[in-house]
Amino acid sequence: MNLNGAKKKYALINLLLLAALIVVLFAWTLPVNGEVSELNEELRQEIAVKENLENRLDEIRGAGENLDSASEIERSRIFTAIPENLRQDQLIDQINNIARKNQVSISSISFGIPVGSEDSIKKATINISLSAEQKDLINFLKDIENNPRKLVVNSVTVQFSTVDDIDVINFNISMDAYYQEAI
Repeated sequence: MNLNGAKKKYALINLLLLAALIVVLFAWTLPVNGEVSELNEELRQEIAVKENLENRLDEIRGAGENLDSASEIERSRIFTAIPENLRQDQLIDQINNIARKNQVSISSISFGIPVGSEDSIKKATINISLSAEQKDLINFLKDIENNPRKLVVNSVTVQFSTVDDIDVINFNISMDAYYQEAI
């Protein structure tokens, strides 16, 4: 019976060692399970953020495709408003046409171009001496403002006079015309 008792003793010790091993493994893996749960939650959140960003990217791509046709029109409008190179001859023609349309007499036109500007959009200052009646002057300025070419009136100097019972206004206009440097 000693042999049976020894076997039972070893079986009991093995069973206790196995139970202790299970308790140690459980205690060791329990914190890891918590970390795994946290990481799984972070992964779910990151996947949700990724899907949201992909949806926004798809929206932006769709908007970009819609803008391609509109952007050609916009590009054409911009090059009309701010053309490549100053094109003084075209600018003088535009100003003369506006003056003729509004019965304004131009005495002189001069250009001042700043030197050394590093900007991609340049500006030239235009000084114009004109004579007109008051209503014609106002119409002239409105047409300058509505011109497709970007022109910004900086100042208007006015002198009133009367010629043959007609109020005539002599004035000087200083304005800026914008252009892009040739690439």
